[in-house]
Amino acid sequence: MPRRSHSEIEFEAQVPHLVEPAFDPPPRSPPAHLSEDMRDWWQQIGSTYVLESHHWKVLQTCCESWDLQGARQVLAEEGLTIETGTGSRKAHPCIAVERDARAQFLVALRQLDLDLEPPKTDKANWRPPPLRSNRTG
Repeated sequence: MPRRSHSEIEFEAQVPHLVEPAFDPPPRSPPAHLSEDMRDWWQQIGSTYVLESHHWKVLQTCCESWDLQGARQVLAEEGLTIETGTGSRKAHPCIAVERDARAQFLVALRQLDLDLEPPKTDKANWRPPPLRSNRTG
């Protein structure tokens, strides 16, 4: 292999290398620990939108956060307060779990950019473009 000059090496370092974006096909099945509703939603989103590899991680976070809102059911059964060891009452820990899960769900949902509407004409052939999250422009 011929030797290259220092200027040739510097020039190659300055030339941007084009890299095709990596689009992952939807996983065969959603994570098993998700609720049935979230597994169905996972399949719906995966078949409707073009997701890059990082979007699948955000979608998983979104689904897991929604499932954590099951703390609402615990609150309905046990009430908003619990009794402490000293006999006083304090806020049930599930209040914080539900609040944080709801906030994380909304953040992850926003990062997915799923609020694209189909055009007014040619709805039959419309397919959403790749998601725009974390991109400029």
